[in-house]
Amino acid sequence: MKWSIQRKIGTAFGAAAILLIAVFVLIDQGRRKQVDSRKSVLHTEDVLGDLSLLSAKMTEAEAAGRGYLITRESAYLEAYESAVGQIEPALASLSKLIVDQGRLQRLSQLRQAVRAHVQSDEAVLEVHQKRGSAAATRAFVEADSPQEMDKIHAMIRDMGDEERKLLVQRENRLQATDRLTTLASLASRSLVLILLAVAYILFSRDAARRQSLQQELMRKNAELEGANRHKSEFLANMSHELRTPLNAVIGYTGTLLMRLPGPLNADQEKQLKTVQTSARHLLSLINDLLDLAKIESGKVDVKLEEISCREIIEQIITTLRPIAQAKSLSLEAKLPNGAVVAKTDRRAISQILINLTNNGIKFTDKGSVRLELSEKTNGGPAMAAIEVVDTGPGIRPEDQARLFRAFEQLGPSRPREGTGLGLFVSGRLASLIGARIEFTSELGKGSRFTVLIPKA
Repeated sequence: MKWSIQRKIGTAFGAAAILLIAVFVLIDQGRRKQVDSRKSVLHTEDVLGDLSLLSAKMTEAEAAGRGYLITRESAYLEAYESAVGQIEPALASLSKLIVDQGRLQRLSQLRQAVRAHVQSDEAVLEVHQKRGSAAATRAFVEADSPQEMDKIHAMIRDMGDEERKLLVQRENRLQATDRLTTLASLASRSLVLILLAVAYILFSRDAARRQSLQQELMRKNAELEGANRHKSEFLANMSHELRTPLNAVIGYTGTLLMRLPGPLNADQEKQLKTVQTSARHLLSLINDLLDLAKIESGKVDVKLEEISCREIIEQIITTLRPIAQAKSLSLEAKLPNGAVVAKTDRRAISQILINLTNNGIKFTDKGSVRLELSEKTNGGPAMAAIEVVDTGPGIRPEDQARLFRAFEQLGPSRPREGTGLGLFVSGRLASLIGARIEFTSELGKGSRFTVLIPKA
């Protein structure tokens, strides 16, 4: 007895459904294990972070305390008190994170050693204030502070080594669950593809062309999904993996340039400033790339609302005036008597104007940068016009066509500055909010950028 096509399809779908249910259960279990494993990895990373912070603050407090004993400068005392003030919170955070009895016992020993060392340092500082440097030096030697610090750092290092071993185990477990989930996902997709292929063959064996088109469409969809996933992962990884260490580099070089750990010679200061400037440049590039990626992927949320152009200009003047003053430039605003209200996205228009004003300050060596507010019609509806006028070197006519391209750096006579994305991002943001940017420039006399925004 021959089976009908409907019965064959029903049987095939039933078998596939059972297999899919089993695969989906496996995927669900794998995802739950993934969540637990990721939580464990993040927990261990938090412990390592607190241990690193504790070690850094102990070192900072020790250096600042010695600096105060030697120089009696209040800046060292303030740095010491600031570092000591962050030690107890770090210990408290570790106490909340660590639950294992053996590790809690080692943490208790570390806490006792740290507190004893801090009390010893404070006693030496008190002797210094009451009886002078000589007595403080004797008290410091008697306290055996360097050896105690070595013991504390050794305890922290041992705890960190143990946590790193635990982190490796948990990361291996996470990778195993990732592989299991990936295999289950691939199996489910394969089952779906097989089910579709069987149904297609049973319904029309002579439709080879349609089958080829369907498979090609599915392959393209899979590629698009993969590309979208990689882009999302790229954005998340860029934010966490690059911004965090760069901010740490900028912060630590700033601390060193403040001479809190100790004095610097001229060469060391020059090199640290170079490191700090390069880190800030790289952080700016990363921020611009992330902004560009969000715009290109259509993930920028535009919220049009009525805003006061005067208020936006005053905020930008307040924000960027310290940068202009550092170059001995005048940052001015020319505002009309009446209010000018535009309908636009506050964050987007602020970013556009900050980019334009910051460029004016960056490329102007003397003179001024001025923001002017007015209303223009140009034969159409009334527009709010915000102009950024500088007295910089201007832009050569042959370079003006490339001004709003990505990664363009104009002007061979100047060293490379910025990322070359500021104007490109500004132009894309302007198109998203219904605004436009116009400019005029005269070589040797300056430039004028005009942002035209629909009025409310």
